Amino acid sequence: MPECSTRRATRRRRSWRASGEGRRLRDASDLVASGRARGYRVEKLGPFTRVTAPVQFARNPLVLGVAFGLRQGERSGVIADETGWFVLQALARAGADSAAWLKQRDQQRESLLRPIEQARLQQFVAALRADAKIVDRRREIFRPATASES
Repeated sequence: MPECSTRRATRRRRSWRASGEGRRLRDASDLVASGRARGYRVEKLGPFTRVTAPVQFARNPLVLGVAFGLRQGERSGVIADETGWFVLQALARAGADSAAWLKQRDQQRESLLRPIEQARLQQFVAALRADAKIVDRRREIFRPATASES
């Protein structure tokens, strides 16, 4: 039991320290310079989409959600997960280009529906084969005609 309470106390101390550092970073005028000055690994990531997210975000949907929830220039609080602690700042945001999407919408729909249609067709054919009673009459049909039949 003492080991568990020690871990909890250590986690609490780390959490308090992180929240204090997070407040200092959030209030700093330049997040990148302030983070580097404190010895933290600082990375500028992007531009990216939810589908093409960087590895750091793809592993953690919470961090990815926060990244897309920030307004331009806004900073997050400390986000902790098993891979590390994050403080995010949205540097720029590009709106979706609906005209480009509309151009490729039919192609996208086709690429999504085709495998579903093919799978359904294969299920249908497999069910037909399972229920069918096949009688092989090739010998009767391809039997040479005799002189008496003509």
